[in-house]
Amino acid sequence: MIFIKENGDLPEIPSSAVVEEEGMLVGKINKLLLKKIEEFTLYIINQNIILQKQSEIIKEHENRLLSVENKLNNAEQ
Repeated sequence: MIFIKENGDLPEIPSSAVVEEEGMLVGKINKLLLKKIEEFTLYIINQNIILQKQSEIIKEHENRLLSVENKLNNAEQ
Protein backbone atom coordinates (compact mmCIF):
# COMPACT_ATOMS: atom_id res chain seq x y z
CA MET A 1 0.00 0.00 0.00
CA ILE A 2 2.84 2.39 0.75
CA PHE A 3 4.25 1.81 -2.73
CA ILE A 4 0.92 2.73 -4.31
CA LYS A 5 0.58 5.86 -2.17
CA GLU A 6 4.11 6.98 -3.04
CA ASN A 7 4.07 6.04 -6.74
CA GLY A 8 0.40 6.05 -7.67
CA ASP A 9 0.64 2.73 -9.48
CA LEU A 10 1.11 -0.94 -8.73
CA PRO A 11 4.65 -2.32 -8.64
CA GLU A 12 5.78 -3.54 -12.08
CA ILE A 13 2.66 -2.11 -13.77
CA PRO A 14 3.29 0.95 -15.94
CA SER A 15 1.02 3.92 -15.55
CA SER A 16 -1.68 4.48 -18.14
CA ALA A 17 0.21 7.57 -19.29
CA VAL A 18 3.35 5.52 -19.95
CA VAL A 19 1.38 2.86 -21.83
CA GLU A 20 -0.38 5.52 -23.87
CA GLU A 21 2.86 7.33 -24.68
CA GLU A 22 5.21 4.39 -25.21
CA GLY A 23 2.82 1.56 -25.94
CA MET A 24 3.04 -1.98 -24.61
CA LEU A 25 2.64 -5.42 -26.05
CA VAL A 26 -0.72 -6.98 -25.21
CA GLY A 27 0.93 -10.25 -24.19
CA LYS A 28 3.30 -8.48 -21.81
CA ILE A 29 0.57 -6.46 -20.11
CA ASN A 30 -1.65 -9.55 -19.86
CA LYS A 31 1.19 -11.43 -18.16
CA LEU A 32 1.72 -8.58 -15.68
CA LEU A 33 -2.02 -8.26 -14.98
CA LEU A 34 -2.37 -12.02 -14.43
CA LYS A 35 0.53 -11.88 -11.99
CA LYS A 36 -1.18 -9.05 -10.07
CA ILE A 37 -4.49 -10.95 -10.03
CA GLU A 38 -2.71 -13.95 -8.53
CA GLU A 39 -0.95 -11.76 -5.94
CA PHE A 40 -4.22 -10.09 -4.96
CA THR A 41 -6.03 -13.41 -4.77
CA LEU A 42 -3.39 -14.84 -2.43
CA TYR A 43 -3.48 -11.64 -0.38
CA ILE A 44 -7.27 -11.81 -0.06
CA ILE A 45 -7.11 -15.48 0.97
CA ASN A 46 -4.54 -14.61 3.63
CA GLN A 47 -6.62 -11.67 4.87
CA ASN A 48 -9.66 -13.95 5.09
CA ILE A 49 -7.70 -16.43 7.23
CA ILE A 50 -6.61 -13.59 9.52
CA LEU A 51 -10.20 -12.29 9.72
CA GLN A 52 -11.54 -15.74 10.63
CA LYS A 53 -8.95 -16.09 13.41
CA GLN A 54 -9.82 -12.63 14.73
CA SER A 55 -13.53 -13.49 14.65
CA GLU A 56 -12.85 -16.64 16.68
CA ILE A 57 -10.86 -14.65 19.23
CA ILE A 58 -13.63 -12.05 19.50
CA LYS A 59 -16.22 -14.80 20.00
CA GLU A 60 -14.06 -16.36 22.75
CA HIS A 61 -13.72 -12.97 24.44
CA GLU A 62 -17.47 -12.38 24.21
CA ASN A 63 -18.10 -15.76 25.85
CA ARG A 64 -15.59 -15.03 28.60
CA LEU A 65 -17.15 -11.62 29.20
CA LEU A 66 -20.63 -13.13 29.44
CA SER A 67 -19.32 -15.70 31.90
CA VAL A 68 -17.78 -12.99 34.09
CA GLU A 69 -20.95 -10.89 33.89
CA ASN A 70 -23.06 -13.90 34.92
CA LYS A 71 -20.75 -14.61 37.86
CA LEU A 72 -20.97 -10.98 38.96
CA ASN A 73 -24.76 -10.97 38.67
CA ASN A 74 -24.99 -14.20 40.67
CA ALA A 75 -22.66 -12.82 43.33
CA GLU A 76 -24.80 -9.69 43.71
CA GLN A 77 -27.95 -11.72 44.33
